[in-house]
Amino acid sequence: MESSKNSQDPSEGVLKPIVTREPPPQQRKAAAPATRLLGFEDDEFEGVNMLEILNLHGNRLTTLGHSLQKLVNLEILRVDSNHLRTLGKGQIPANLRELYLADNPFRCDCQMLLFLNYLNSTDNLIFDTPVCTPLSATTPIGLPSNCPLGCRCFCTHDAQRHFMSVDCSSLGLTRFPALFSAATGNNSTSIMLSYPMKYKIRYEESFTMWVNLEIQDDIAGLEVTNNSLQSMEEARLPKGMVHLFLANNQFRVPPTGLLNSQENLSRVTLSGNPWDCDCGTINFKKWILSKPDVVQDANDTKCGQNAKRAHCLPRKPSGL
Repeated sequence: MESSKNSQDPSEGVLKPIVTREPPPQQRKAAAPATRLLGFEDDEFEGVNMLEILNLHGNRLTTLGHSLQKLVNLEILRVDSNHLRTLGKGQIPANLRELYLADNPFRCDCQMLLFLNYLNSTDNLIFDTPVCTPLSATTPIGLPSNCPLGCRCFCTHDAQRHFMSVDCSSLGLTRFPALFSAATGNNSTSIMLSYPMKYKIRYEESFTMWVNLEIQDDIAGLEVTNNSLQSMEEARLPKGMVHLFLANNQFRVPPTGLLNSQENLSRVTLSGNPWDCDCGTINFKKWILSKPDVVQDANDTKCGQNAKRAHCLPRKPSGL
């Protein structure tokens, strides 16, 4: 089977491998020497089920796509020394035994964590590098580096978005954690986690070792439900928040300006707070009405019993 030649699409300037269909049974290895290979067509590997070894070392691949899944008999895959930044479980053939990934500029974030979880779950796959940056041997396994005290920090996967979430619910907080407070003057926009990785390698013979890897991504989720927070005036949240859960606190003044500034919000909770309902909160209500798919508890978001009220405030949604 010949894959060392390439064809070029003049309209895109992208080099594509020429793969001969239906290789003879004895030809089960393909090599694509260092070229300018950038990617594959969706049907690139149809009809080459006999292929067991594929060498794509030293190209310019930025993604593997899903076309390699068709190589059901592939056992060894070399994609080292390319331009890969992330990988997904669905990009790796199920029967693969050896995977070579070194010298790629991987971004070890929450999206990549899905692939690392897949590597950890398999006992049959040997790979040549821990993929992400190993931490010091003294770093406690699973310890988030700058997670607020008492809070949980973890990766969240929401549709096609992957980000860090911080859960500080039910901690009796009366002020926002320092990480989200303007008073500290040092607000990080990312969280770094230590991830324990099962690293199965081959050196004369196969063996397994554990290493702590560094996973870092932007904060885009915050939960402070079931606390005693009263004001958001000093809160400083990263741009690009996706989840914001504020329910069951003591907030009175609606954070309308903050909500308007966060254009990526997909899930918000606001109920269980004694919101003021004066003329100044009209825009707060308009924002809630404009986000029926975002505000999870709009019909339960109500004025407080002792809150300011004014007839200038419309009646919907129910309770406000």
